[in-house]
Amino acid sequence: MEKLKNYKDFGFTLIELLAVIIILAIVAIIATPIILDVVEDARISAGRSEAQMILGGINNYCATEDVKYQLDNSYTKICTSDMDIDDVPTMVNLGNATIESIKYNGTKLTELVIKSNNHKFTLCANGQFAMDDEECDAVAVITTGPIKDVVLSNFPYLETNGNGCITPTDNNYSYMGGCYLKGSSQSGKDMFIASLNGAPGLDSIDVINEKFFDSDGNFVAENFENWALTDGGISEDELTSAGVDTVFELIYQTTPEELFAQQPINNNSLWYSGFLWRIMGINADGTVRLITDENVTAIPWGADDTAQDWDESYAKDWLNNYFYPKLKGNNIIKEETWCSETTTDENSARTTCTNNLSTGTAKVGLLTIDEYNLAGGSGSYLNIGQYQWTMTPYNSSIAWSVDEIGDANDNSVYSTNGLRAIINVNSDVTITGGNGTLGATWSSQAGPYILNEDKSVEVTGKLNEKATSGEYVLFAGRKYRVVDKDSNGNTKLILDEYYEETSGTIYEMSYGSNNIFSTTTGIGQKLNGDVLNWLTNNSETEKTKLVSNYTWYQNNFDYGQSYTISLNEESPTRSVQATVGLIRVGEILSSQSSSILTNGYNDTSSYNNATTYWTITPHTSSSYAWDVGNEGLAYHNSVSSAGGLRAVIVVTSDVTITGGNGTWSSPYQI
Repeated sequence: MEKLKNYKDFGFTLIELLAVIIILAIVAIIATPIILDVVEDARISAGRSEAQMILGGINNYCATEDVKYQLDNSYTKICTSDMDIDDVPTMVNLGNATIESIKYNGTKLTELVIKSNNHKFTLCANGQFAMDDEECDAVAVITTGPIKDVVLSNFPYLETNGNGCITPTDNNYSYMGGCYLKGSSQSGKDMFIASLNGAPGLDSIDVINEKFFDSDGNFVAENFENWALTDGGISEDELTSAGVDTVFELIYQTTPEELFAQQPINNNSLWYSGFLWRIMGINADGTVRLITDENVTAIPWGADDTAQDWDESYAKDWLNNYFYPKLKGNNIIKEETWCSETTTDENSARTTCTNNLSTGTAKVGLLTIDEYNLAGGSGSYLNIGQYQWTMTPYNSSIAWSVDEIGDANDNSVYSTNGLRAIINVNSDVTITGGNGTLGATWSSQAGPYILNEDKSVEVTGKLNEKATSGEYVLFAGRKYRVVDKDSNGNTKLILDEYYEETSGTIYEMSYGSNNIFSTTTGIGQKLNGDVLNWLTNNSETEKTKLVSNYTWYQNNFDYGQSYTISLNEESPTRSVQATVGLIRVGEILSSQSSSILTNGYNDTSSYNNATTYWTITPHTSSSYAWDVGNEGLAYHNSVSSAGGLRAVIVVTSDVTITGGNGTWSSPYQI
């Protein structure tokens, strides 16, 4: 090969070569700090995650492995005020981290300093870690801002890289690449007490505490075993048959130490578009997953032989074509792919859709039986003491549901269980206030997180322009929820309690001699007489706010039929003009209201404040009408049976709001 004689033979000049070198140098100067910053950010994030994991590991050990109960006095405790640095490796794997200092006061950690990834992380009182010389005030838990940031600030272990939880703990689980909350809205002790309240000889919480816990709050296992084998109705043969040693293990399928170590999830409540939701966690794509804290209706899952096709189900149709359009600002909801993979295992806990049976995309879906089990099943915050459908089929005609005690059941798809909607909202949607907790009074500092709207101000204006389905309204001193608005601008409201003829006692009555709703006989006459006067305090002024000749539709409805039949207004079975009516099967809010179930969000330890109430929907047999059970499902009942009354009224289009903001704590005043 001929030797090259000139640098020009390379195809560029010396000046061009120098220019390229200079450009590369400039790029390197610019890029190097950026790359270093990215590396450093990753190192800090990993360090914080490791610190949180160590903190969680220590707390878990002290709550479970290091618990001394009255029957085990020989156990040597590590978690005492004398705990030192050398004790920590016994409790948790430190990995590459080191402990610089630790203090435990016998109840909780009061000091923890961890060295990880060349940074020092100091535990603050709010459970977060300050880094290096950072002050704890600078790392306060975020309660306003983009929803994903707020969630991660309060639940740092929900961080995902799209392949599940980055930091696995006892409080999270991975599913479909996302990371979600695991645990109960009750403490283990609260669950234990709630399960026994009302059992033979245990007629109050005080009695349970006195009988089974000593003066220091320690569980006396021997007392519980003696009670269970005498008054509790458990036999020694049942223990032998189940292969367990204690009644506690037979009933709760765990040990006292493990049950009572369970800490409640009580700060993941969120208010959006008239409904209370629970934050479930973060999806693989960074969106945040929410589930309603109540059944928003009760309908058949689908027609016979539709269980293997979620896309053809009544449930999907109702959620996406009836419920979704009623949500205020629903453009924040992202369309997602949902998994409806079949299983015959009630304990199924799959983390992926292994057989690629994902359905088409949709805005709204349901829980899978896998999510429910992964979150903790009947002991999780997803158990609301109500019958609820999942979207998981059992076979071609059966789908999985959860019953009122939280057990999985395979039900025929024509059964009328409740629906709890799940949505996935964009990560940058704004939380404007609240702290995720529940109580009788909500504010910008305390109460459920407020999503996508400002609930710190009083609202005025026309009700039909301001209110949305699910929001609360105060009328004549009684609280209602908005069902819907009709084409004439009238607003339908359902009473958020039950009619009481005698104060403090829920009134119950039969439907009538048949299932025809009429203002001259039976339930319709009662509603438009005594109940109307009770609702309006016999005030003629209040009565003028109501549509007195509203058209109420009755459509004969049977199991396995579409909700659209019940709601049909084009060719109804019959209709009647009246002032007061009832909810229809398949209408929004046609299950048990969460504020009723929890006694106005005051009593979330048990969901037993509801009673069965009538709907206006007739069964195909004239001797039956539909009602909603206290456990949240709809079923046909004999018209001669007794049921409660949740009255429905319609206020005129010119009714205005004089105050309030539509929440439980501050209903619209009209």
